[in-house]
Order: sequence, then C-alpha cells, then structure tokens
Amino acid sequence: MSLVKLAAVLLVCGCAHPAPKVPLSPNLASFAFYVGDWTCDGTQYDATGKATEHLKLAIAVRPDIENWFHIGVLLDGKPLTSELKGYDPASRSWHHLWTSTDGTSGSLTSTTGWQGDAMAFDEDHPDPKERTRMTFTRIDATHYTHRAEVDTGAGYHLDFEKRCTKS
Repeated sequence: MSLVKLAAVLLVCGCAHPAPKVPLSPNLASFAFYVGDWTCDGTQYDATGKATEHLKLAIAVRPDIENWFHIGVLLDGKPLTSELKGYDPASRSWHHLWTSTDGTSGSLTSTTGWQGDAMAFDEDHPDPKERTRMTFTRIDATHYTHRAEVDTGAGYHLDFEKRCTKS
C-alpha cells in the first residue's frame, strides 16, 4: 500500500501532539467522544476483498481552534499524518484535511453529517480514475470504526478498515 493511499484511508483519525488546551465548541459536541487517545487495528484489502496487510496505529484527537480538531496518526511510533477535522457552520458541512510525512495531502467533505451513528466523507478532488469514500462509525463512547471504499469504475469495494478503542 502506498503511503499516499494509507494516509487517505486514515483520514477520519489522529495522534499525540502538544495541542493547546481549548474548550470544545458546541459545533463539535457530536464528536466529543472522539477527543482523546486511541489504539487502532487496521486491515488493508485488495480488490478481491482479501486482507493483505495489518497495521497497529496510535491516534490522538484534540480540540485545536474553534470548530476544529487536530488529529495525529502514528505508525510504529512514528508520525504518519497530521490532520484537521472541522465544521463549517455557514455551509453546514464537515471537512477533513490531511498531510502525510511524504508531503502528500488531501481533503474530504461530508455534506450530510451524521446519519445515525455514521458519517460519510467524499474526496473533494478525486483522481479521475479512482474515487474514495470514507465512513466513520461511532460504536459507543470508547469504540469506532473507519472504512475506506474505493471506486475504480466498477463500483465501490472495501480498501481499508480500522477498528479503534479509546486508550
């Protein structure tokens, strides 16, 4: 799996960094459970649905500036991505911006917000040959899953899934 694709599929997560201590804005209240440290088991899949790689990730989520979280992701104890997830009250949309250690970056948007306990994000600028959709699902106050599905022209298939537990 390329670092670019791994960073893209990790979008709805994060890792420890010295974040300022700021209060959680009312717009972020639906994500209050997400603030904190997480350990995640990730699985990469090929186009046939076969598991090809397993990853252990450490993630930290902190309120950063009003309406935004900072999310950091570590792989094997080393930074992998630095991310921001936030809410735009004007458009009533959630946004997720990410950068990775290799200099790549991207962004996704959820215009529908929470649908029950799930929120789906679509790439803002997808590659014409491949689109990615991410679904973040809150299981309870200490567990969530994150699925990345890719469409290369034949419909979406599972590309990556991680299951996370609050540390």
